[in-house]
Amino acid sequence: MFISNFSYITGKKIWSNEFGIATAIRFPLSMEMADIEKGLTGNIDSFMAGIAISEIEGRAEQAAASGVDFSTLFVSLSFFIILSCIILLTLAISIFFNSKKNQIRILHAIGYRKISIRRILITEAMVIASVGAILGSITGYFLNFLLIYALNTVWRGAVQTNMLSPHFNLSPLISGVGATLVISFFIVFNKTNSFLKSLKGSFRPWDISFGKTRSIFVLGTTSVLAFTFFIFSYISKGNQTLFSFIGGSLFFISFILLFRYFLISKLCKPGSLKSISHYSQKFYAINPSNAITPVIFIAAGIFAVIIAGSNRQVISDRMLIPSGGTGGYLLWAESAIPVRENLNLKEGRSEFGLDEPELSGLSFVLGRRLTGDDASCLNLNHVTTPSILGLDPGPFIRKGSFSFASVMKGLPDPNPWKIINYPPVNNTIYGIADQTVLDWGLKVKPGDTLKFNAENGQVLNVVICAGLKSSVFQGYLLISEKNFSSFFPSVSGYSVFLAEGKNEMSEQYQSALSERLSMYGFSVEPAREKLASFFQVTNTYLDVFTLLGALGMILGIAGLGFILLRNFDRRKQEFALMIACGISIKEIRRILVEDHLIILLWGILTGLVSALSATFPSLNSGNSFPWEILLMLVVSMAVVGLSAIFLVINGIKHETLIFRLRRE
Repeated sequence: MFISNFSYITGKKIWSNEFGIATAIRFPLSMEMADIEKGLTGNIDSFMAGIAISEIEGRAEQAAASGVDFSTLFVSLSFFIILSCIILLTLAISIFFNSKKNQIRILHAIGYRKISIRRILITEAMVIASVGAILGSITGYFLNFLLIYALNTVWRGAVQTNMLSPHFNLSPLISGVGATLVISFFIVFNKTNSFLKSLKGSFRPWDISFGKTRSIFVLGTTSVLAFTFFIFSYISKGNQTLFSFIGGSLFFISFILLFRYFLISKLCKPGSLKSISHYSQKFYAINPSNAITPVIFIAAGIFAVIIAGSNRQVISDRMLIPSGGTGGYLLWAESAIPVRENLNLKEGRSEFGLDEPELSGLSFVLGRRLTGDDASCLNLNHVTTPSILGLDPGPFIRKGSFSFASVMKGLPDPNPWKIINYPPVNNTIYGIADQTVLDWGLKVKPGDTLKFNAENGQVLNVVICAGLKSSVFQGYLLISEKNFSSFFPSVSGYSVFLAEGKNEMSEQYQSALSERLSMYGFSVEPAREKLASFFQVTNTYLDVFTLLGALGMILGIAGLGFILLRNFDRRKQEFALMIACGISIKEIRRILVEDHLIILLWGILTGLVSALSATFPSLNSGNSFPWEILLMLVVSMAVVGLSAIFLVINGIKHETLIFRLRRE
C-alpha cells in the first residue's frame, strides 16, 4: 500500500535506522543525467557511507612482500654454526701457516723482506679461501633447492602449500663469497702478523695477553649479568623470552671464561711440577685456545638443538586445563552460515534437538564472526584486517580460561577479559589476539591500535590490550559481543562455537552437532586437535632449525678431531722427550685421554646449562620438552667424542716418536 500524502519528515521517523535516514535518492524526470552526475560528484563520501574501496592486486603484493622472512629466520638460528665455521677457518689457517714454517724461515734467511713474505702468505691463503668460498656458495645454492623441496613435501606443515619454488639471484651468491673473503682476509692478515713475529723471536707462545686478573674481572661481570637476566626472566611478565635468552648466552660465555681461567691457572712456576699430568696441563695453560675451541664447537651444537627442541609444542595435559590453550573446552566448531538461535537457551536447544537428556551437559560459548584475512600461522603473508570475533567473555572470567603472554601497561583492570567489555569511547574499544598473531601476522604489540570500517561508515579503533598464549583463537581478533553488535549489527548469528561437556561423550556430542546443524555447514572437532593444527606449523619450523643444530654438532665433533690432530702434531717433540725420559707410551695416552675428556665433558656441560637457562620460560610454561631425545643427544655426543679421542690417541706410536727424537 502506498500513501501519497506522507511527508519526507514522516518517512524519516518511520524508516530511519542505524545505517542512516535514507537508502535512495530520487530525482525529478526533468533533470538531465549530466546535471545529476555534476551535482553528485565530490558530494558523497564513500567511506562515510560504509563503502570500502581497495586495490586487491596491490594489497596482495604488499602482504606477500611483508610476510615471514625465511632468510632472517635461517640466518638467526644458524648464528652458532656460522661462528663455529669461523673458528674452524681460523684453525685451518693456523695449521696452514705451521706447515709453511720451514719454507718461510728459508725465505727469511735468504733476505726476503717481511712485506714480501706477508704478500706470499696472504696470496696463497686467499687463493685457497676463494676456491672454498665459491664452492661453498654453489653448494649453498643447491642446499636451497633441497630446503625448498623439503618445505613442499616433508616440511609442508610449515608453509601449508606445495607451490614454493626456488629463486636464483646472483646477489646472495656474490654477497656470500664477498663476506667469506672479507672474514678470511681479516683472519689471514692477523695470523700472518703473529706468524712473522714468531720468526723473529719476538713472539713467545706462552705470552697470554688476557691474564688472570682480567679473566677474573670479565668472568665475574658476565656471571653477575647472567644471573641477573636469569632472575629477570623469572619475575618479568612481558620480556621473559628475551631476558632468558640473553641470560643463557651470558652463561655460555661465563662457562667458556671459567674454563679458560681453569686452564691458565695451571701455568705454574718452573720447578713446581708435581707429576706428568701437571706437565701435560701446562701445554693448555700456554695455549688455552687449543682446548677452548672444541668446547665452543660442542657447546654451540648442543645449544642450538636444545633451543629448537625446547620450543616444540605438543598437546599436554596442561594445554587442556582452563588456563591452557583450549581454555578447558572440549570442542571447537564453526558454521558456514550463521546460526541465529542461541544454543544455550531452551528455545535454541529445542530448535535443533539439543534438549535431550544425554546432551544436557553440553554448553557453548558463542561467537559472532566478521570475516577478514587469515591472521593465523597458516598464512605467511602480512595481515592488516584480521577476522573479528565477538563473544561474551563472562564464561572465561568465571572459569579462568586461557593465559596471557603479554598485557598492555596501564590497564584499569588486571584481567584483560574484563577490559574488552568496556563500552566504546569515541569509537574506540579494546581487543585481544593470540600473541603469535600479534608478532607474525599483524606485527603489532599490546597498546597498538588497529582500524576497521564499521557498518555506520565510521572508523572503529581497536586497541590491543593483551596477547594470548598459544590458543584455539589464533587468527582472530577478539572483542566483546556487545561492542561487536554495536558496530556490526548486520551480523546477527553465531559462526564460532566453543563447547564444554563430559569428556567421555565427546564423540556423541560431535555426531549430534554435525547431524542436527548440517544445513548450516557445521564442522566440529576436538579443541585439542584445533590447537594441534597450529602447533604443526611451529614444530615444522623447529624441525628445520634442529637440523641446523645437528650440523652444528657435526662441526663440534669435527672441530674436536681437528684440535686433537693439531695438538698431537704440535706435541710430537714433547712426547718423544717424555719417552726418552722413561715415560711409557701407555702413560702418555692416559694423560691425553684425561685432558681431552675434560674438554669433551666441559663442552657438553656448557651447552646444557646455557641452553636450559635460555629456554627456561618455555620449559616453565608447560611446553613438552623431549628429555629422552636430549639424553640420547648427550650420550651420542659423549660416545662419538670419546671415539674421536681414542682414534687419534691410538695413532701415537712408540716407534714414530723415537724416529722423531732421532731426527731432532
